[in-house]
Amino acid sequence: MELSWNSSSHFCKWTGVICGHKQERVASLNLKGRKLDGTITPHIGNFSFLHSLDLSDNYFRGGFPPELGNLGRLQILNMSNNLLEGQVPASLSGCSNLVSLALRKNFLIGKIPPEIGSLQNLVELDLRSNNLTGTIPASIGNLTSLLDFDVSFNTLSGGIPNTISQLVNLKYFLVSVNNLFGEFPPQLYNLTLLEQISLSYNNFNGNIRNTIGLDLPKLKIFYLAFNFFTGQIPDSLSNASALEGIDVLQNNFTGKCQ
Repeated sequence: MELSWNSSSHFCKWTGVICGHKQERVASLNLKGRKLDGTITPHIGNFSFLHSLDLSDNYFRGGFPPELGNLGRLQILNMSNNLLEGQVPASLSGCSNLVSLALRKNFLIGKIPPEIGSLQNLVELDLRSNNLTGTIPASIGNLTSLLDFDVSFNTLSGGIPNTISQLVNLKYFLVSVNNLFGEFPPQLYNLTLLEQISLSYNNFNGNIRNTIGLDLPKLKIFYLAFNFFTGQIPDSLSNASALEGIDVLQNNFTGKCQ
């Protein structure tokens, strides 16, 4: 697609480019859905005034250049829905002002780097629909501003780290379609702002606390299907007045949803 990037015009007027008001430095680069392909140039690390980078919905391939970690002012990084491979780079820890990190629908492999836990301003972490393996790192608990945690549709294993209890602002906890196991994460009962919990298609087991509907009054979505949960379906879910969707199919529950 034509980007109108012509050297005869000032780069601040190029398609998808927004420059800062005080200095003519690129502050935002939005090339979403431009049908672009190729690899991401390491020169991206030279855009030291960049606050927002959106390359989503394109055909970029290859890995992430480690130079991305040089973007200390970056707040929004969206590379979702591309053909990117390799690992989530630990160098992203250098982007200390990141608020939103969205890498969903790529072909990323390997572990979630524990260095992600240093991004203490992060509000959204979206790694959905990749090929990530290993465990959810305990350092995730350092992301105390986090609202949205989505690692669904990967191949993650192990249990949910106890440090999840530190995510007191969390609204969305989405880990469906992985190989996670253990009892229903007890830490979730204390995260009273939770609106969506999706644990479906894992290997979770054990009972659900009967008071969950009272513990999580804002709960809207509660998906537990295709696990190994046992015991009664909690009656208190009827007290969760915001509840819009519940799926507990293919478990070992007794009783019925009220």
